[in-house]
Amino acid sequence: MKKDKIKILYVHGLNSNGGSRTATELKRLLKDEAIVYSPDFSNELESFSEMKKNIDKAWEFIKSERIDLVIGSSMGGFVASKICGVTKILINPCLRPSEQLPRSKNISNAELKKYAEFEREREILLDMEDRLITYGLFSSNDELFSYKDLFDKLFLAAHSYTINDAHRISTTNIKNELLKLIESSIANTEELSKGFEKFEETMIDDDDNDMIIQKDIEIT
Repeated sequence: MKKDKIKILYVHGLNSNGGSRTATELKRLLKDEAIVYSPDFSNELESFSEMKKNIDKAWEFIKSERIDLVIGSSMGGFVASKICGVTKILINPCLRPSEQLPRSKNISNAELKKYAEFEREREILLDMEDRLITYGLFSSNDELFSYKDLFDKLFLAAHSYTINDAHRISTTNIKNELLKLIESSIANTEELSKGFEKFEETMIDDDDNDMIIQKDIEIT
């Protein structure tokens, strides 16, 4: 039986669109193995409400299309990082829009405060399961910014990878590095799912098969 193609949602960065080079190259390289969706997201991020709309749009797309993997680049990496329960690859993610948006947008202090509060809130709410299925790809020569240290702190340093590139990654690294990370992240998530399924089976009480015993689990 032929295995279904994986479904990938690509979230582009600021001032880009769904036809970006990375999205186009992913579609070309993965045409026989995956379906890559790359809708347009709002670039009018002077208003925090537009960022929220982008996150909501990504989440609705994930649910309607049953997405297996989300890839977000730069500001799209921030959008992707706010999605829970799905495997994510963040490429040079802008994890703190409140710090970077004033460099390119005429944004008010009131809107920046909304961004900053949202950033802190989401960082506090991160759980271990989400950390286990989030991966970062960082360029060593990023000319715009680098949030690798913050990623390593919030997620897992073991899931943080460095490539020799600039902020906009090359087609060579899309082929040689990003594709490799896509494959390994999907495989790791499948293994984690099997592990969680086995754990859930142990939660059935022997004396009453209808009773679910609540237990705490610590993953190191």
